Amino acid sequence: MISIEVPNWEPILKYGEPIKYKDGELIVDIGDVVKNIYFLQTGQVKMSAITSVGMEKVIWYLNAPNVFGEVPFFHKQPSRHIISAAEDTVVYSFSLDFFLKHISDYPDIMLFLYKLLAQKVRVITNQIEDLCTSNPGVRLAKLLYLMAHQNGKKLADNKYLIDIKLTHQELANISGLHRVTTSNILKKLSEEKIIEKSRNKIIVNDMDGLYKLILESE
Repeated sequence: MISIEVPNWEPILKYGEPIKYKDGELIVDIGDVVKNIYFLQTGQVKMSAITSVGMEKVIWYLNAPNVFGEVPFFHKQPSRHIISAAEDTVVYSFSLDFFLKHISDYPDIMLFLYKLLAQKVRVITNQIEDLCTSNPGVRLAKLLYLMAHQNGKKLADNKYLIDIKLTHQELANISGLHRVTTSNILKKLSEEKIIEKSRNKIIVNDMDGLYKLILESE
């Protein structure tokens, strides 16, 4: 998950083009040379990779307000990933011309982009480390903990609602696990009262307990 404090983009929206995307609609496809950077005003997007056997591997979800597309925008190579709307979404598209002429007038936004790139590198690094070293239970516990901490809504002390709608298959894709394994781990966490899982939401009842599971593996 990507979560970082976003500066006010209102002063520069006049330079961008507003675009509406429906849930599931493609924004950037594999092989696209991205000529614009996107400000996510409302909604949610996700970036995915497609495996050699055609399976989707979700890399991250991004909630508004935020920015995406900056990596392929700056390196100018064909995109290796898919970026799509995870719900109905409104974005503003900014051209290279805007960045060359105007971005230096907004140092807070420049600093934000540097931090965003650094956090995405960290997310990918953590995913690689988890795939190499962590057992399945720890992988999923880390994912839930980060989602609650970065994208969750605090309901009470030590209790958070994860504000992203994810199926067992999507959780499995993100954490690099089989769906059945993911379902079994979620069932165990529910039985231990650490989480509550319904069709459309996850509530972490015990953030400390979830964190303890992560620490016990180290």
